[in-house]
Amino acid sequence: MKIEHLIYITEIAKRRSISLAAKQLYIGQTTLSAIVKSIEDELDIQIFQRTYSGVIATQEGEKVLGLAKKIIDLYGEMTEIEREASVREQTVHILASTSANSNLSVFLTQQMQIRSP
Repeated sequence: MKIEHLIYITEIAKRRSISLAAKQLYIGQTTLSAIVKSIEDELDIQIFQRTYSGVIATQEGEKVLGLAKKIIDLYGEMTEIEREASVREQTVHILASTSANSNLSVFLTQQMQIRSP
């Protein structure tokens, strides 16, 4: 099961409709229905009860959706850690003439003058 699949089922629950969720997620309704069916088969439970007016979560589905939301939130926290790590300060080497300083920031100009007066 992929994280996207958990996002899909939470979107279905939010919209109470597979077709509306499919439009929101920019995927086909048939594809989304097949993904739901595969999740239900994998977990051996029925997540949604289909009705004429849409879908509603079953008791087991409510539990799955609650856990899915927690997993999605934790995944968001993990990706935030990665984003913070990728913003760490890195050394950048610039090879430029000191006459090009007028086009560089004050900080970079100072750094170039310190390294090669």
